[in-house]
Amino acid sequence: MTAWRFMSCGQDDALWDEYFLLLTKHYDELTLPYGFPIAFSFIGNPILQGDALLALDASGRTVGAIGFVFQENENFAPLVCQAEAAYLRKEARGGATLYRLLQAFSDALAEQAPETEIIRFWTPADREDLRELFGKRCRHVKTSEMDCGRIDLFETDPSSLAAYTARRRGAK
Repeated sequence: MTAWRFMSCGQDDALWDEYFLLLTKHYDELTLPYGFPIAFSFIGNPILQGDALLALDASGRTVGAIGFVFQENENFAPLVCQAEAAYLRKEARGGATLYRLLQAFSDALAEQAPETEIIRFWTPADREDLRELFGKRCRHVKTSEMDCGRIDLFETDPSSLAAYTARRRGAK
């Protein structure tokens, strides 16, 4: 069994470099339905106004990341957390890594912004695998027609995500 570690990029420039390089190097595999300038902003937004988690395998190699931002309301309380970009290397795409990454994401939200009420994920609408994946733990809110194609919005709340990942962890 692989011993995974998850690290918040926080204020660590070296970790942010790792996040940025991982996502830009594997940009084509992200299958984002936008042109590069828009995709670049989704990769970069967490660096400027959010956070990211890196997934590292037992040897310390970065095998995945999820970047996220908080959308603040007029009271400046981060009630909505939006996942801006997520990626797992091919060798780490088994369900166990994804669930561990989602658990680390859930834990990070509980620590950094416990007042978060909604978590949002946007995905290409033409990817049935992603619709199935996010449909297991999230509510499909809408499909939007964009110049770049169709995109789906999925939402969940932190407690539902935490409960789902806890159930998955208990099943292992």
